[in-house]
Amino acid sequence: MLTGDSRPRIVIEWKDLSFDVRSEKNKTRSTKAILKSVSGFGAPGELLAIMGSSGAGKTTLLNLISGRTSVKRNQKLLGSIMLNGKEADFKSIRRFSAYVMQEDVFYESLTPRELITASAMLRLPNTVSAEERNNKIESVITELGLEKVADTVVGGPSFGKRGLSGGEKKRVAIAIELVNDPSILFLDEP
Repeated sequence: MLTGDSRPRIVIEWKDLSFDVRSEKNKTRSTKAILKSVSGFGAPGELLAIMGSSGAGKTTLLNLISGRTSVKRNQKLLGSIMLNGKEADFKSIRRFSAYVMQEDVFYESLTPRELITASAMLRLPNTVSAEERNNKIESVITELGLEKVADTVVGGPSFGKRGLSGGEKKRVAIAIELVNDPSILFLDEP
């Protein structure tokens, strides 16, 4: 089940997800339900937005279905997460997906081209030639409209130099993940 670009076409589905956190304060135990019987799915080629008020559990849901959250002793996860109809573990979800965090974290002295290149060199298979890798890097830069700032330092407070705007930084964060051709891209407040 491969597309023309060789990425697996993945349907991700979650059924009846409930996530509780137990805490103990002042010798009193309490359980807080973060998610209650949440179900949904994402299909190939589609955009899915998870919307809700602050504190509704959006980031918790996103972290669970993306495989970024491992369940600790004081937590309880019920329900199932499936990839193409088969029960998935967090490791298999991460293998097919990429995640862009809410807060951008970069080396402020590097340029977008350098950051995207580093990601491509670390994450693309060794079977990808240097020419193919460079073409992919340039393609991602163009697709995300980063041509004009591709060789500008990211900049920031600790670097002491203003560089990219907030929107440009977010697009760089997305490009760093897209260069690896993930089947699923999770974005926390893009």
